[in-house]
Amino acid sequence: MEVTKVKGTSSIYGLAQVRLTKKAALIKMDKDSGGKEFEIERENCPDGLEAGHWSVTINAAGDKLFAYKPILGTFKAKFLRFAAAKDAEPAPEWKESTYVDPATGKRKPGQPKQIFNAIILVEGQYEYLVQLPYRFDENDEGNTFIPYKKMGTWIQKLLDFLEMTGVKDKAIPYTENILPALQEMITDEDKEFTVAVKNGWIDAFSPPYIGAAKKAKAKAKKK
Repeated sequence: MEVTKVKGTSSIYGLAQVRLTKKAALIKMDKDSGGKEFEIERENCPDGLEAGHWSVTINAAGDKLFAYKPILGTFKAKFLRFAAAKDAEPAPEWKESTYVDPATGKRKPGQPKQIFNAIILVEGQYEYLVQLPYRFDENDEGNTFIPYKKMGTWIQKLLDFLEMTGVKDKAIPYTENILPALQEMITDEDKEFTVAVKNGWIDAFSPPYIGAAKKAKAKAKKK
């Protein structure tokens, strides 16, 4: 199976207060996000930037604002793609893990885990990265299934993602890397769903707004 070790990011990200002047964005990171302050020229900020409390991503030099996103709320969303290197197919990655030793209360290295990252487009404007466990195996029929011993929050998030994107109950032929086929299948389904954002990250997936569901039903009747 093609795997890649996850590399650390050189970007600065976290929650921040953003104020705007005619020439610059004045960004003050929250205390829990480092507390640093940045003054970034408006030309080096995304179009449409508004003052407020945002989840931000800034380059390592601190002179370019890559992205800003809502911190909290419920929003309509669609699957965009799986994260991948330029000109490469999406593939699972290895992520180092840690755990808290109950005897000492100290954090220790755990077993590496395989993960993949989905990019979700929120409100047609904001891109969120969602980390999901790569827990796929082959069943007796040669299709993909998700084995688990205990239904934890991480597995539940994966199942919710697959259900909301319309592929949870579909047969997917097993390969060592199912992500390219899964991406194509989700893209073909073209489902809209709802996400709950908490602390600048997608916390949960759920069905679309009732209004959106009614519009989809009406559209289907016209066909």
